[in-house]
Amino acid sequence: MVLPSIIEIKLIDDFTDLYNIEVGTIVILMFTVTDIDTRSIGGYEVFAEDVNGLSSTEISQYMSVPSQTNYIFYTFPSAESVILGETYLGKFIYQVNEPNQIPQLSVYSYNINGDLLEQVIYKVE
Repeated sequence: MVLPSIIEIKLIDDFTDLYNIEVGTIVILMFTVTDIDTRSIGGYEVFAEDVNGLSSTEISQYMSVPSQTNYIFYTFPSAESVILGETYLGKFIYQVNEPNQIPQLSVYSYNINGDLLEQVIYKVE
């Protein structure tokens, strides 16, 4: 039996903490948007930096499943909107997408019961 009150989701504001997470891990991530790529089929890709200025493009080789493309994506559905230079908190899952085997951090839009959440990205004021 899983008790929602004892499930912990870690808040990460230092991207080096991502080096230790395994595929399937859900985290709350604090990030500042540095670039947005709108060419993705499944949404758009957000590049970011942490509280120390470490870029998301610098961490992939140290992750549990290193990326062949030398960066980690933050995949956002079109319903989510972020602004360059702004800082956000978001709920993400570390996954490896098929068929190209690219590891990425993707927006995780579900609650403990598997219900779709309307909002999982929040601007930090």
